[in-house]
Amino acid sequence: VGVGARGGGGGGGGGVGGRGERAVGVVGGVEAGRAWADSVSLDATARMVAELESDFSDLAVERPTVKGWTRFLRSCRSVAAREIQVATGLPITQCQRRVWLAVCEPERVRPVRDGMRLGLVTFARAVALTEATAHLDALTAAAIATRVLRPLTGPAGVPLPGLAPLSQATFATRLRPQMGLHHGLGGEEARR
Repeated sequence: VGVGARGGGGGGGGGVGGRGERAVGVVGGVEAGRAWADSVSLDATARMVAELESDFSDLAVERPTVKGWTRFLRSCRSVAAREIQVATGLPITQCQRRVWLAVCEPERVRPVRDGMRLGLVTFARAVALTEATAHLDALTAAAIATRVLRPLTGPAGVPLPGLAPLSQATFATRLRPQMGLHHGLGGEEARR
């Protein structure tokens, strides 16, 4: 990631120069690395939950109802969250969010998880976007996430090279109308 894209750059644009540019580059690199590391952690969390569900499936009722099966899955996910809490010292709510995001339908979270792997989407932003679209079907949620997370583009519509991840302001500015557009179209279909 270019330092100038992260708010640095030389010249008189209010950016930092010299050592400051290097420091900004380090901060940006660490954040990108953290997003990538969180994606690896989510992959491991998903494997842990799947193993718990498989290993303890014999403890589930032989012919469970939907409610019974949901309770079994919730119990496995709760165990996973507690294991993560013990291993990391994170607050239980953060561990529960990690488990929740790790076990979401792959179609729903593909755009945010791909962005995390590239170091462009933080865990917090991935959770926020997935929570905002949780009431939608997986494909609609993924389409909204793709539109919200698209890279900044130049006048010709080509992504600008070397840019940092989206700012919070750009993220929020994109998310609001996407959700409004979806709800507007959904209401229109309901009236037909």
